[in-house]
Parts: sequence; C-alpha cells; structure tokens
Amino acid sequence: MAEYMVAGSSISGISAVRLLLGLGKSVLLYDGNVKLDGETVRNKVFEGEESLRSREGLLSIYIGELTADVLRGVRVCVLSPGIAQDSPFMDIVRICGIEITGEVELAYTYAKGKLAAITGTNGKTTLTNLIADLLTKNGYNVLSNRLGSNINSGVATALLNGVSLFGKEKYPIAVLEVDERSAFRVFPYIHPTYLVVTNLLRDSQRRNAHPHYIFDIISGAMPDDTPLILNADDLISSNLKPDNPRVYY
Repeated sequence: MAEYMVAGSSISGISAVRLLLGLGKSVLLYDGNVKLDGETVRNKVFEGEESLRSREGLLSIYIGELTADVLRGVRVCVLSPGIAQDSPFMDIVRICGIEITGEVELAYTYAKGKLAAITGTNGKTTLTNLIADLLTKNGYNVLSNRLGSNINSGVATALLNGVSLFGKEKYPIAVLEVDERSAFRVFPYIHPTYLVVTNLLRDSQRRNAHPHYIFDIISGAMPDDTPLILNADDLISSNLKPDNPRVYY
C-alpha cells in the first residue's frame, strides 16, 4: 500500500513522483484518463532518472475510475492543479479522510532558498529573464521558469526541478514568473522573499475583466509581510498591500 498518491501524470505530477521516490516514500500515481497506458506512464517516471530504478518497487500506478479500495493505506494526496475541487475524485478522497496537498506546496516544502516572484499584466517574462540573467552573470546559481510556464502547474514544476531526488535544494535563489490570475493558487503556498509587480492594465477583458479585479486577486493572496517592488508610474499596482514593506521603481 502506498503512503502518497500523486493525482495526475502531467510533467509536474511526474516531478512530484520522482521527488517522493527519492525521499523513499511509497507512491501511487493515479490518472483518470483511461486512454493512458500504465507502462508508458511508468517509463516516463524513470526516463533519464536511472538512479531511481532501485526504488521502482515503491511505485504503483492506477489508471481509470477511482474507488475507495484503491486508496486503502494512502495518507496524503498530492493534487494536480487541473483537478476541480468539486469533482467526484475529490469527493472520494475526502470521504476516505486523506490529507490533501498541492504540487506547489510539496515543492516549496523542500525548496527553501530565496524567492523573487514577478507578476503583473505585461512584461513578466522579459523582467523574469532579465533578473535571472543579472543574478547568473554575478555568479549566482538561479532557478527560473524562463519559458513563461507561469500558472500554478508551471511554478510547481520549476520548484520540483529545483530539488534533488533526495529532497535537497539545488539553487539558493529562485526567480519565478507568476501569472496574475494564478496568484491565489500560488501565493498561499509559497512565501516570496520579494514580489515584483510590473503593472496592472486592461488586458483581455474575457480573461482578466477589469484591472481592479486582478488587483483584488493579488492583494488577497499575497502574504502580509512580503516586501513589494512596485511600478511608481502605475496607479493601480503601486497601491497593492499598503501595509507591506515596499520600494518603487
């Protein structure tokens, strides 16, 4: 019987499985997509990670409809961001009394270096790469989601990749781009050393509605003691979290 269940075999789910196996935990990797082949999923876990092969016996894989019997012995469920909280899957997990955590939370448990988060409407990827490049040029080993994988699953994958198979952080500093709409799915589970907000502007109305809507998302999710680096020329974002320490640029 497995102690941990990782729900979802996406890139971030596979990374979570690798971390848990490296820590010597027994893991059930579950995916409800019946079109998947269990052996193919197993091979994805160990692809390029031959050092984990000795712990293959700790991994079990279940594809298909979840039942309470499958969860016997599971203590913690590591949840993929794509699974809805009101899904039948979640109902079964809760009925079984299993502790629920997310991939971001799992990753942040072991990635304890300094973290600069960059969010806002425009310029996130450019600024993230600029800061990461400046730190790298000055001799720092920097973890970053440079390609713009900035929703919660992308942040989780970056953090998980920043931890060795045995739970040791590989980077003293992380510079992570965070999608402004994903703030409430990320910031409750990580504590940025600094948060940089580029701007909050009217963007895609169907996606982001009004800038003040995004303002409220970020403000409600951000820890009360995170220092902010804010754009003095942007009247909306410059007023975020008025009680937090801040500098303006």
